[in-house]
Amino acid sequence: MTDQAPDFKLTDTPPKRGPGRPRKDGTSAKPSTAASAADVKKALATLDSAYDLIATGLLIAGFTDSAKSWVDSVANLQTSNAAALNASPALARSISRVGSTGGAMTFYVTNGMALAGVYKSVMAELAERRLAREAEESLKEPAVGFDPLIP
Repeated sequence: MTDQAPDFKLTDTPPKRGPGRPRKDGTSAKPSTAASAADVKKALATLDSAYDLIATGLLIAGFTDSAKSWVDSVANLQTSNAAALNASPALARSISRVGSTGGAMTFYVTNGMALAGVYKSVMAELAERRLAREAEESLKEPAVGFDPLIP
């Protein structure tokens, strides 16, 4: 055993294996902190789809003024969302992940909402036809106990 510390030089190469090893291409192994344009674009598209779902739901529920107000405010939301997503890459990536995993769900929800709108209009038309038919029948048949000769 020696009392001297090993002689290390600054030119020693880093270990060939383990956490301190440099990458072969010379780049850092740490993830990038900047949001990519693709992530931001995908996140904005996901948010736009959600906003469309909200507007469609409001219209189907009969809240036309609320739906118009929502659609008018979406333009401001899109502008602020773009700035926020460019500033926060983690948020952009998480929203874009939700968009990619929730694609099937969005598909089913939008088609269901479209069918719900058609169902609502069909039911309204059927009610209108029923009222028209009842009005025609009441004009054809006189009321029971009605005598036109009695003043």
